[in-house]
Amino acid sequence: MGTLLFRVSEHESSSPSSGQAPLARNIWLITLSARNERDLDLRISDLHRWAQGQGRDISLDALSRTLNAGRKHHATRRCWIVESIDDLLTALARRGEDAVLSRTPAEGRWTPAEAIAALAAADKAQDRRLALEALGACYLDGADIDWSQIQAACEPIGDLPSYPFARTSFWVRQPETRRGQPLGAAAGGFWDRDVSTLGRQGFAKRIGRADAFGYGVRGTPLLHAASYIGLAVAALRTLGSDPASLRLRRCAWAQHLVLDQPQALAVWLQGDQTEADFEIALQRDGASEVLMQGVARMPAGPAPTASLPIASFDGDGAWVSKDGVFALLAGAGIEYDAAFRHVERVAFGDDAAFAEVAPQPATAEQALLAALQVLECWIARQSSNPAMVSRIGSMTLSGRLGAARHVRARRDGGGFEIVIADADGLICAAMEDVGVFPIGADNDGAEPVMALTHYEPRPLELRAPHPAFPGGVLLFDNDERLADAMREADPRAEVVVVLPGEGFCKTGAASYRIDPVRGADYRRLLDSLRQDGLFPSALVHRWAADAFSPLGAAMAAQLTRGVKSLFWLGKALLLEKWPRPARLVFWYRNRSGAAQPLSACAAGLLKTLTQESPQLTARVIDDRRSGDDARAAARMLADELGHWDDGDAEVRHDDGGRFCKTCGRLPAAAAAATVLRPRGVYLISGGLGGLGRLFAEHFASRGPVTLVLTGRSALSAERERELAGLTAGGSKLVYMPCDIADADSVRALVARIRAEHGPINGVLHAAGVLRDGWLADKSVDDFDAVLAPKVAGTVQLDLATRHEPLDFFIMFSSIVGVAGHAGQSDYAVANAFQLEFAELRNAQRATSERSGATRAIAWSYWRDGGMRMSGQDESLARSRWGLTPLATDAGLALFDRALCLDAPAVVAACGDPARISSILSESFHTHS
Repeated sequence: MGTLLFRVSEHESSSPSSGQAPLARNIWLITLSARNERDLDLRISDLHRWAQGQGRDISLDALSRTLNAGRKHHATRRCWIVESIDDLLTALARRGEDAVLSRTPAEGRWTPAEAIAALAAADKAQDRRLALEALGACYLDGADIDWSQIQAACEPIGDLPSYPFARTSFWVRQPETRRGQPLGAAAGGFWDRDVSTLGRQGFAKRIGRADAFGYGVRGTPLLHAASYIGLAVAALRTLGSDPASLRLRRCAWAQHLVLDQPQALAVWLQGDQTEADFEIALQRDGASEVLMQGVARMPAGPAPTASLPIASFDGDGAWVSKDGVFALLAGAGIEYDAAFRHVERVAFGDDAAFAEVAPQPATAEQALLAALQVLECWIARQSSNPAMVSRIGSMTLSGRLGAARHVRARRDGGGFEIVIADADGLICAAMEDVGVFPIGADNDGAEPVMALTHYEPRPLELRAPHPAFPGGVLLFDNDERLADAMREADPRAEVVVVLPGEGFCKTGAASYRIDPVRGADYRRLLDSLRQDGLFPSALVHRWAADAFSPLGAAMAAQLTRGVKSLFWLGKALLLEKWPRPARLVFWYRNRSGAAQPLSACAAGLLKTLTQESPQLTARVIDDRRSGDDARAAARMLADELGHWDDGDAEVRHDDGGRFCKTCGRLPAAAAAATVLRPRGVYLISGGLGGLGRLFAEHFASRGPVTLVLTGRSALSAERERELAGLTAGGSKLVYMPCDIADADSVRALVARIRAEHGPINGVLHAAGVLRDGWLADKSVDDFDAVLAPKVAGTVQLDLATRHEPLDFFIMFSSIVGVAGHAGQSDYAVANAFQLEFAELRNAQRATSERSGATRAIAWSYWRDGGMRMSGQDESLARSRWGLTPLATDAGLALFDRALCLDAPAVVAACGDPARISSILSESFHTHS
């Protein structure tokens, strides 16, 4: 990385009669950089080897143009001045020991701009060299230099950057692999195109049914989990990575691709020669949709040799033949083409399955396929429903996978372990923490489910007396007191502080200021850290305000310093491809001890962010204890980071200790019907939406009552006819348009209702919008649009009705606010806000500041609701979450029951109770 050569000038030599010394025709400044001295020495060695061979006769003009394009320079730097390829070889042969340029005292040194100006004005060789030396000194001092001002314009050799994993040529590509062109024989004919950009490597291939083993589930053709792994490994090997072993970690599937027609896929990678994150995405209509993500690590040597005790497994005394195995799979709805049925026979034990597979599978990918077929078969034997892989926590592969002969699959904690061995029992591959999701019949075992979130005590075990912050911390804070306390507690701690300011500015070796509302500043910050070779393993955000305020300007400021700042940070982390696993902490100080909905809702964004990036894990800390004591805060942070693997996603510290949020399912129970006041007045926001109309009909049937429906849209003639049918039974229905997020509009609405119909007896807030999309691609305007009705709308409705004699104030939230959901970061934030706001309003009711029961109901998907799901999304919700569409009668019964509970925030869903409970519980775990 960071290699750069550029041509300074090319002039005719001066005439001897001019009295001037002859001018050198060409002079180049050559720079190299890396993250550390060891990597830099490797880069110098590789460049020297290339210049001796392939680069011996190449044009330095062309080479300089090629190496200057888009390079990022790290903190460890070296540079020389050369006039020919021989000069370059001589300099590189010294390995930098006698570099032409080295660091010089800063006193009297030119700035980069001054050096560039002097270079442009120089007409003598000695003046050019002086200017270059000054520029080189700036470079060695860590300056960011605009090389485009002095870069010669000529045809480049190839595009940059090059393969991040190649060990032979780390910065120049072969001409036949030009980006965006067919690869052909350059990659063994496997990939269709190289789609790499300046930020990351990418390879594209069109996948059809013939490429995917003929695999399908219940008649739907799918891309098998083994195919995803095979694509990732193929991309790594194309980049020259062929180590004795390969380790994949944190592999997670967002969805499994339906192959009803050929689909274009891309494998993207970014990292270095030892570790990279990768993702496999569907390319469609100019957009990219992530299907699977993971992290690849290339160890320096082969994995330790281990054996599988193949002779000790006797199963239950009977082997199932190949025909029986695939008949068992077919009975569960899983099909394979005959050519890809690699399992020869299987024996089943109480807690494991042991199998023999076809001798010498043609490829490593097919060996993995055989191993996963064994797991699928074992699960199918225990259940009539199929299962699909959803995650693989860790996988170690060796170059001997083609010799696979035996497979053992067994349960291991909450997942499965799979081991693949050769004929002698030597292990070829191992998979740990393999997670699956069962695919049930459409309504098999579907039941209404209600659950409550709550905090339970969870103290941490005592640590060593001196806390440490290994890996470094990037701290977003309002002052440097906590950073100082951290350094005092651990003098070795590498803490970089980011303070809010009016624009991006590096204020010291380990301090910055950025504008919280400017997304580009977050990317500049991460880019600056990358250039300095700093990649802190923990990012701690403490900008959030101390107390919730419902006032418009105060709310906007709280959002800016809180969840919207986190939006920009998360977006930057995804776009900049943070190169190492990172722990992300959103920490808000809570002096009042009351619920802080604008801060607590960050949990929705963080849970979504960790689903969109396997590199990130996250935790929200509600700090009601440390106050202004920076040392106490430092101890708290050290404890949380030191116990990160405990996996708590939402934590509260107060005088009573440490508590963690969790979720528990309530036992089934009958609920009395909702009782409305005769002739009562009820306001329903989002009244023209599916749920708004459905509940208007439900309330009208309990009448006679007056229903005021409101929404942003004008009432069309068609909608007016639809609503007219709700007036049966003596109920009265009126529609009043209103922007529910605008304070003046809501105050005017409430005043009009009181004037025309009397005091309001209940509020049902059902308004909401969707702007689905991955966080990396999401605009802040879409983010704001989704938050508006559920955040500002909730607050304005509450303020405008705070003096009304309410029997209830009900918010329709979503289960996405509890568990997060990839592609719905903004929707997760908005619904998490409502769930926490219910806690706040309920406390205000206890002090008589509000009237009426407060409920935020986190609904799952309604069959007849307004927000429709595609068939594929509905199938995914059923398979991954155990959710089935909520029928109207079941939903109304859950609503009635929610009003009878003494709990402000509840989850209401329908589906497989055990599966839903498991997913809800896992959603409060950082590694779920």
